[in-house]
Amino acid sequence: MSNSEIKQFFKNQTIFITGGTGFLGKLIIEKLLRECWDLKKILVLVRPKKGKTPQERLNEILERPCFHHIKNKNVWEKICLLEGDCDKPFLGLTDKDIEVLKNETTCIIHAAIRVKFYQSLRELSWHVRATRDLVEFAKDMKNFKGFVYISSQGACCLRNHIKEIVYPPPIKPETLLSLVETCDDSVLEKITPGLLHGWYDSYCYIKSITEDLVKTSGDLIPTTIIRPSNISSTLQEPIEGWNDTSLAAVSVIKGMCMGLVRTLNVYPEIPVHTVPADYVVNFTLAAAWKTAQNSFNTTMVYNCTGEGLSCEKLLEYLETFYFEFPSMKYLWFASVTFRRSKFWHQVWLTFYTFIVYVFDFVFLCTGNPTNYATLYKNAYRQIDVLTNFCRRRVQCDTTNVRTLWKNMSQDDKTLFEFHTEKIYTYDAVKTMFLGMRLYLLNDPIETVPAARKRLRKLYIYSLVTLVTASEEPKPGKKHNNVKNLCC
Repeated sequence: MSNSEIKQFFKNQTIFITGGTGFLGKLIIEKLLRECWDLKKILVLVRPKKGKTPQERLNEILERPCFHHIKNKNVWEKICLLEGDCDKPFLGLTDKDIEVLKNETTCIIHAAIRVKFYQSLRELSWHVRATRDLVEFAKDMKNFKGFVYISSQGACCLRNHIKEIVYPPPIKPETLLSLVETCDDSVLEKITPGLLHGWYDSYCYIKSITEDLVKTSGDLIPTTIIRPSNISSTLQEPIEGWNDTSLAAVSVIKGMCMGLVRTLNVYPEIPVHTVPADYVVNFTLAAAWKTAQNSFNTTMVYNCTGEGLSCEKLLEYLETFYFEFPSMKYLWFASVTFRRSKFWHQVWLTFYTFIVYVFDFVFLCTGNPTNYATLYKNAYRQIDVLTNFCRRRVQCDTTNVRTLWKNMSQDDKTLFEFHTEKIYTYDAVKTMFLGMRLYLLNDPIETVPAARKRLRKLYIYSLVTLVTASEEPKPGKKHNNVKNLCC
């Protein structure tokens, strides 16, 4: 008999989840259904997409490997689908569904976001508006216990020391929404560079603004903000290494192993702050339990992050797994260079992009036109944003996280583990690598022998091309190539 206080908290509760079709949202739903079956209901917001109805999308999601452990349960006893869209006012919900929310919901987990770093402010402003509308709904909920907002460490990307507080936003939420509503696209495009000055991207900018909105609401409803660092594949549950989206560090590692990412503007000694997805899920549910106990009119903030490996050490581990578990999906032989100099990084990136253009031209001449160059450039735009976090040391306070862990029972620590100190060991990186290979590259482990033979061929091909060309300047130059992996 479990003495879990967290499971007891969710008993007979109705949880409204936004972002339930996303990577993190799926895992939150799965964990609730697996460990907190006594809850009353999970309300999931789903929008139509690519010609599929919300019902069809949710049916497909429940067939994913991460739901394997609950496939024998009648999940429709607990899941209630709400058709809506965070892009639209009041989340695109009907008046009837809004009444259902207000009458039944006891806890909101707001996990909806599109992790695309180069969206316009108009494209991203929905996130602020949807959060505002959710807060307004929560004020009218009769038995409301807590609002959990999943933010990002990127919301504090301008700071070297990130405390567990909400920092002043670059612009007030109301001001941003007013600008988006009153300015046409041409005016908004002109003023955006000034608004984003100093920020890595519009994604981090919007997250900071939304945190302020949630904090302001903390006087009226119990609220919590969770700031995960880069979210990686699952470490332990529901299955090891599971991932279904190329986000953050995983996208960089995938590109490196496939032979596409060949230059990175990072400092090798800087640690990569990463946290496994299942730890974020467990922490989210623990934070919801704690939020309901909070008798103070204040917003709790948690920096959910781990002590990451340095870029250099991570690359060392990956080199081992690259050889030990090669994939049939590799496109070219891996050769990655860490460059401190942004100038030399851009020089080499331009060279590699030119090579991709050559491939596009060759395919065009053979009657098989491709658009690899555009895809390559767009991918690197995302990667270059991520590597901003690998060029300076960032210290994150985790006092609130450690206090929450300390106050949990032993049963809860077992069921909802998120203790992130020293989690990124050799074995953890191996789990992430194998998960990437199986779930993102869709390459079963049985192909390893054939992949080794193919890897040898790729190596021979690479020796007779300029693609793996690199210089090794003398130590001390500003453009020193700190680490060159020629696997």
